[in-house]
Amino acid sequence: MKYGKVKFHDGIYIGGFDENNSNMRVGTFRYKDRRVASGIIEDGVLSTGTISFSDGRVFYAEDRFDEDSTYDGSMFETNGTWSQRVYDSGMMKLIDGWKFDAHGECEEVG
Repeated sequence: MKYGKVKFHDGIYIGGFDENNSNMRVGTFRYKDRRVASGIIEDGVLSTGTISFSDGRVFYAEDRFDEDSTYDGSMFETNGTWSQRVYDSGMMKLIDGWKFDAHGECEEVG
């Protein structure tokens, strides 16, 4: 299968597949908890793209580092604040980088 829709226990994937090893590739994963991940998905994990959360936050993943389960990216909050650099992939929490408030004031983290 090159393209299709597959149901998993935690959501539904719609998109392309690598015919040689059946890994998901470019597409969208809609999780049961209402998160939506779109972009390059490798072995069921977003590598590069966006994650939209049910509370309105949006995370732009520039790259995922498998060796320590972190992302390089930016998180945009609904209150106008945002942050960027290195995030824990489990809680999507900024662990090293910068936080900006709605007025552009910067705070270093990590």
